[in-house]
Amino acid sequence: VCKQKPIDLKYFPSFNDAAMQLRTKAADIAFVDWAFASYISGLMPELAPASPIISGRPEVPRNLMGLAFRKDEKAQEAAVTEAIQALEKSGEYDQLLDKWHLREGDVRNQSDDKPRAAPQSGSFAIVFDSKAFFATLFSTQFFLPALTTLGITLVAMALAILLGFGGALAALSRSKTLRGIVQAYLGFFRGVPVLVQIVFWYNALPVLTNNAINLPALVAGTLALGLNEGAYMTEIIRSGLMSVDPGQREAARALGMTKAKAMRRIVMPQALRVIIPPTGNEVISMLKTTSLAASIAVVELFGAAQNIYANNFKPLPLIIVACLWYLFMTTVLSIGQFYIERHFARGALRSPPLTPIQRLRKDFRALSGRARPSRAIR
Repeated sequence: VCKQKPIDLKYFPSFNDAAMQLRTKAADIAFVDWAFASYISGLMPELAPASPIISGRPEVPRNLMGLAFRKDEKAQEAAVTEAIQALEKSGEYDQLLDKWHLREGDVRNQSDDKPRAAPQSGSFAIVFDSKAFFATLFSTQFFLPALTTLGITLVAMALAILLGFGGALAALSRSKTLRGIVQAYLGFFRGVPVLVQIVFWYNALPVLTNNAINLPALVAGTLALGLNEGAYMTEIIRSGLMSVDPGQREAARALGMTKAKAMRRIVMPQALRVIIPPTGNEVISMLKTTSLAASIAVVELFGAAQNIYANNFKPLPLIIVACLWYLFMTTVLSIGQFYIERHFARGALRSPPLTPIQRLRKDFRALSGRARPSRAIR
């Protein structure tokens, strides 16, 4: 099967999620427990469990697995069954059983490391696998998910800023209809949890539209985050526009400027001083909120960590690695936020705030001045 067509493998939090992707045709084959495959065939008539991968083998009674196919995919079912039979005939099937310790019905020992002695009952001990930590800290397994996290953040924030500007202008307009639409938008997206919105766009929307709209996981997660953040950006931008003295607009109109030109040349440069700081905070918050996309199998930073420790059963080092990546990315964004705020503060302050390097130089000079002995004047 792999030789005929490349397989895009995705991990889902539960068997139920895998079955839902099969039902909405977002996935072609679901690798689930055989008992669950038999169970969902009664709940979802359009699904049909295939032959169990491990069948009729008394040495592995606790590890029966099954592949679920849609009933209209008889060709794929036959191809997979043929591939499994070929593995058994070539002996590769028995090699896999030995490699993953499936003959004894125990799949916990999947690493090459020797098992550590378990702490005695009642004692407290922290078991940290430094080998797994350093092996994955700078691994490419986290590099691409980090780029995915950054991409989701930038695209979602761009969508949120566009919605925020439109919503702020509509909220400040004289039209009751526009103001009512904005209030309904703010009320809904600020009142519904982000995780619920993500699951809606990915799982509920295909059911609602009878699979007419079936968004990929990455698109659904980014769209949900952008729409949710747009509600908060609407209030941030609205407050920034309202912070500008109305006399500024009147003076601009008196000079013959149009409303659009007055907004662009007079109001926005002053409003940005108020808008930039909370917007920077929202960007950093968005970077961390992208971890919720792992709930729909988007392989961002946290999703990558989950996939790795689901295989090696070492969650502690992998979670710490993910935390360090998040800390690195938020630190870079915080530095960028500082310089952007410093740029837009020109003209409002007599002297711009010192940069981190300038502040270190000043502190170093102050310390060196105190350490220098004073000379007596004769």
